[in-house]
Amino acid sequence: IAKGIVESHFGKIWATSQVGRGSSFTFTCPIAPPRDAPAKIAAEPPAVRGKLVLLVDDDDDVRRALRPIIELQGHAVIEATNGAEALQRLRSEPLPQLILLDLQMPVMDGWSLLAERNRDPLLRSIPVIVVSAHDDVERRVSAARASYVRKPFLPSSLVATIASLAC
Repeated sequence: IAKGIVESHFGKIWATSQVGRGSSFTFTCPIAPPRDAPAKIAAEPPAVRGKLVLLVDDDDDVRRALRPIIELQGHAVIEATNGAEALQRLRSEPLPQLILLDLQMPVMDGWSLLAERNRDPLLRSIPVIVVSAHDDVERRVSAARASYVRKPFLPSSLVATIASLAC
C-alpha cells in the first residue's frame, strides 16, 4: 500500500536493513508532480469527474491515504468515522455518488451500514466499494450489492473500480 501511494504521488520509497539492528524505510514525495510527469493517475474520462464520494473508515491513517487517491481523480470527498456517522450524513447532506466503506468500525460497522442502505430506497442506488483486508467476505459483500477491493491494493485498481461505478 505504501509503495502504491508514494509512487502515485511521484515519490520514491526504499528500505535499508542491517542484520540484528532492524530495517529503515524511507520515502520522498515532491511538493508538486514533475512537469513532465505522465497524467496517468489524474487522467480519467470526463463522465466520472467531479463526483461526491463518502469515505467511511474509523482509521485516520487510512482516510488520509485514500483521500488523495480519490481527489486526484477530480472527486470531492466527505468523511465519516463509522456507519452511524455515515448514515447521518447520508440523510442530512447531499447524496454522494459513491461510498467507500470499511467493514470493521466502532458504533456501527460496515455490514450494518450496508443493511441500512439496502433497506432505504433513496440510498439503495448509491454504489458502494468495500475496502477490506478480509479475504473471506467477497461473496457476502456481493450479496449486499456492493463491490469489493481487497487490501492491500494498488491505487490504480481502486481508481479503476471507482471509475467503473461512479457514473
